[in-house]
Amino acid sequence: MENAGRLIKLTAIAARAACTIMQLVQARDGRSGQDAKITFSPAEIKILHAILPELEGKTALPKNPHPPETLA
Repeated sequence: MENAGRLIKLTAIAARAACTIMQLVQARDGRSGQDAKITFSPAEIKILHAILPELEGKTALPKNPHPPETLA
């Protein structure tokens, strides 16, 4: 029973990660306009805003064209 419980927990973690990835892909492709708050906590959103300038680069091509508070 102990191993079955661990397997169930692992399955739940994997399912949540899969759902988050699907939401991010759909938002990136423009199929949803969901807020970032449904997937990320306020602290995580703050961190994402802080690291955004490093990840975007200096030219227009790698910049994120989506509104800042959306999942995209």
